[in-house]
Amino acid sequence: MQDQNQGIEYDLIVVGAGTAGSIIAAHLAEDGVRARDGEPLRIAMIEAGPYLRGKLRPGYGVQSRRARFSNVSHQEGYRWTWPWPESCKMVGGSSMHWGNNGYVPQEMDYLHWMDESGVDWSQDKFKDAVQEIVDEFNLGDVPAEVHTPGNRLFRETVESMGWETRFVPTGRKNCIYCGLCGANFCRFDARPNVLGYVSRAEQKGVELVPDAEVDRVIIEKKGEKGVVRGVVFKQEDGTVRELRAEKVLVSCGAHGTPILLGRSGYGPREQLGDKTLVHNPNVGNNLEMQPGNDVWAEYDVDLKSERGAGNYGHYFYPDFPADGHNVVSIRDTIMSFPTYPRFAALTSFAPPFGQSHKEYMRTAIRRVGGIRSSIMTPLVKGSVDVITGATNYPYSDPKNVERLNWSAEIMREIHRKMGAKKIEEVGNSASFLGGHPTGTCRAGSDPKESVVNPHFESHDVENLLICDGSVIPNACLAHKCIPVCTIAAFAARRIIADHYTRA
Repeated sequence: MQDQNQGIEYDLIVVGAGTAGSIIAAHLAEDGVRARDGEPLRIAMIEAGPYLRGKLRPGYGVQSRRARFSNVSHQEGYRWTWPWPESCKMVGGSSMHWGNNGYVPQEMDYLHWMDESGVDWSQDKFKDAVQEIVDEFNLGDVPAEVHTPGNRLFRETVESMGWETRFVPTGRKNCIYCGLCGANFCRFDARPNVLGYVSRAEQKGVELVPDAEVDRVIIEKKGEKGVVRGVVFKQEDGTVRELRAEKVLVSCGAHGTPILLGRSGYGPREQLGDKTLVHNPNVGNNLEMQPGNDVWAEYDVDLKSERGAGNYGHYFYPDFPADGHNVVSIRDTIMSFPTYPRFAALTSFAPPFGQSHKEYMRTAIRRVGGIRSSIMTPLVKGSVDVITGATNYPYSDPKNVERLNWSAEIMREIHRKMGAKKIEEVGNSASFLGGHPTGTCRAGSDPKESVVNPHFESHDVENLLICDGSVIPNACLAHKCIPVCTIAAFAARRIIADHYTRA
């Protein structure tokens, strides 16, 4: 093993320079000090993907990131892509996808977290962290001018049926509403992202190590538990390095974090076998996803223009159980941006060939739209295999299917009342599989039911910290991006108070 920094120790190594890792690194570099002597912290942040450097120009983003985001496909097998289409491994993370949707945690989310695992994460304690993120990403309602005719028709129809609609909150910092959002990414990479935090971290001396895949966290046995000593990683040129640190913060996401811990010998003995250093059956388990489905329809009128406007519409809850579990959100996602030909041509009401198909495709980009539902707080859990990395989530569990059948009928009724010419009869199952994985290293007060305590410290491995989507105890009532940001801002405050304040 080659070690180009032999003998150099860090106070903290952050593994993962995406959303949570960048926010925490910036806070610790700015406000934390070594407890024993008050000196500035020496922090390294290691990222598997590239650092696409450049000035973050308002409305244009970073040129090198634009090129990468505009052409990336999760199906192309690049080593820096995650197994879902909206995420890439790179310094600064993948930005807020799908039109900057930015839902802060709701009151029920905090109650779920506290009830589910005994954390003390109350809404009041999160107040400063939430306000920071709202200000950082300029979260709020979008201008009415960017709503499409389909968005407005959806809202009027749903409210005439007796439901209350809400605007989809949006991160408006650095967005010029150019209408070129595309199917997944911002063409200009001008949407809110954590590059501002990355810049702050660098200015305070955080050492960034991009294009470096961490192979394992170095854990030494300490009785039945363990203690962190550093990390081993491989650079893009194949060089293997070992860095030592007093503490390690793992921030690789709900998918990547349990896999890295498994490679480090920390996880379920049933999967790791004789490679187990520290046993915890919760590593990789308690996975929550947000399964959903779409119902598409064709109209005789234009629902949208031929330039996308993002995902800025409305959402509502058809019902809201008293306990806040199994809640479905229905939204006009596919009424907001053009129906790209690869989608329009595959709908069940598209003519199969010939002149009729050609005529249909002339207007489909504007006149084919859809409504989407998701089970935000599902009753079903899954797992991530810490050896193979396989995601095991039972989308077809009867509890999911029953709920999605119910929501599909509501969406069809909305289409009918909106005046649709043709409505798809599919969408009765998890046709849109959903995402937003959480819970695979969840926080909790009971070591038997969780991986980290409410202060983001491993129950089992001394000096190991974890913070990303994996620590969320219960799925949120919205997309997880902004909840992860707020939890990271909250975690940074706790970690500084617990570890990096002058004694």
